[in-house]
Amino acid sequence: MNKNEKLIMVVDREKLFARKYFNGFLKAEEEDFQNIILKNYYFIKRGLAENDYSKKQPIAYAIIYKGKKIFAYQRASSTKEHGDERLQHKWSWGLGGHIEKIDDSDNPIKNSLKREMEEEVGLKEIKAKLLGYINDDSDDVGKVHFGLLYLVESRQNIVPKSEELKTGAFFSFSKLERVAENYEVESWSKIALLALKPLFS
Repeated sequence: MNKNEKLIMVVDREKLFARKYFNGFLKAEEEDFQNIILKNYYFIKRGLAENDYSKKQPIAYAIIYKGKKIFAYQRASSTKEHGDERLQHKWSWGLGGHIEKIDDSDNPIKNSLKREMEEEVGLKEIKAKLLGYINDDSDDVGKVHFGLLYLVESRQNIVPKSEELKTGAFFSFSKLERVAENYEVESWSKIALLALKPLFS
């Protein structure tokens, strides 16, 4: 199926931010955006959602760690391999994707997270902790997406499984900071560093 024909989760921007708006990172305890999403979501074709700034596409964005190191990767560079050409070849330490109609059940956000972890790096059993939320209205990608930032522990060495991930490995927090300073990194990963610093630095 053409990616633009897939049904993905959206929530109207005005309902999502009815009580509180923010830009950047917000801790989970400051607002229950997850519950707001679960009460107000519906599905539309991805091709329509990507160009509609009145809607936000929730994404379960997971940081995988092992000990004191965090998994980071570089995205593939070709349009054929990667679903969104706006993120090609950028470095990232967040894994996740659109919440699709196939994830729709008791908690489609967590179902999507589990599916993406298995598809992208082969993790089948996960325990995820919600750290908070990411919103970045500064660019075209961020304007239509909304991140739920999760922390996922891995007890095994993992390697990129999806063709969308060019290369990946576990890095110290200080190394991630250097990557963010010297390479092209997707904005959500830069924002996530604020939430990760107290835990890993």
